[in-house]
Amino acid sequence: MTAEPQIRYNRLAGYKYRLAAGVRIPVPEFPRTLEIHHKYFRLMRGTLSIKEGYCWDGASGPTIDTPSAVAASLPHDVLYQAIRAGLIPPTFRDNADRVLYRVARERGMPWWRALYFFVAVRIAGGKCVRPRPSEPSETILVA
Repeated sequence: MTAEPQIRYNRLAGYKYRLAAGVRIPVPEFPRTLEIHHKYFRLMRGTLSIKEGYCWDGASGPTIDTPSAVAASLPHDVLYQAIRAGLIPPTFRDNADRVLYRVARERGMPWWRALYFFVAVRIAGGKCVRPRPSEPSETILVA
């Protein structure tokens, strides 16, 4: 009896969205000299480039996923992931939160809702930048 070939797959539990096309987002809140490189994103010269296929969970808590909320949550989730992974120092968390607010406003979110999002991540976001044993999309399972 021969062994069946291994099947490798990724579990995407915990994510709401998968980026259908790459995107570049200016992030003037970060120093132009700061550079990070990851399989799905990079930060160079004040621009955050996110590749097609990147998965993220969007805004947390009781919220309605409007287009402005989804758009603002993308760079914020990427930047928090970079902090968790040690690619960006935790001292840049405030910068990431300011990106969330700015993108939300640029995408048409009312000021009071964008401010609510900003205050929420300032209060509760600290636990979200602590390192995790592994990100769900990086776990390779074998069956």
